[in-house]
Amino acid sequence: KQWYQRRVRVLRNVVDAVKQHHGISHIPPSTDDILYVRRTTKDRQILNEREMLEALRERYSVEVIEFDGPSAPPYTSQLRLVSSHRLLLSVHGAALTHSAFLRQPAAVFELYDAGEDLCYRRFAALFGIHYHTIERRNVKVVYPKDRQQRKWVTPKEGNYTLDIGSVLAGVKRLMDLLDLPKHEEL
Repeated sequence: KQWYQRRVRVLRNVVDAVKQHHGISHIPPSTDDILYVRRTTKDRQILNEREMLEALRERYSVEVIEFDGPSAPPYTSQLRLVSSHRLLLSVHGAALTHSAFLRQPAAVFELYDAGEDLCYRRFAALFGIHYHTIERRNVKVVYPKDRQQRKWVTPKEGNYTLDIGSVLAGVKRLMDLLDLPKHEEL
């Protein structure tokens, strides 16, 4: 247990040092409720992303950003943006490590854990961040044709259709945990 606590302290100290180095220790809060990090890679895409965002925007204000690809903002700008939010949504991937920089109290919604059910759940716990993911039965994984013929393929190599009701319920749960202003009931 002491070993674990030392590691957590070291990790938190690293995050604090990064915040200080990049001048993001005291960023004013965003007017948006949610920061959604979109993937631009060919895998782990949300196939019904447009519908998901429409449903979320009926109830909350959502900022959408890409942290990879040609339109990605510089790293310091990414940290500034994340530091102004309390709720981060994204699919399984490196973008979820940005949750360490969220305003506290904070929450992360891993829209689909791609079969890695403890990875970001544990990461969030290290920082005292609320965590939620959609149950696998509420996600349809679709594999690109070039991967369907292979003997071994993992959910990380697929794209996803999410149950919109599960997304909305998860966001509402996290908003309630964060005690953020109430929005239209689901």
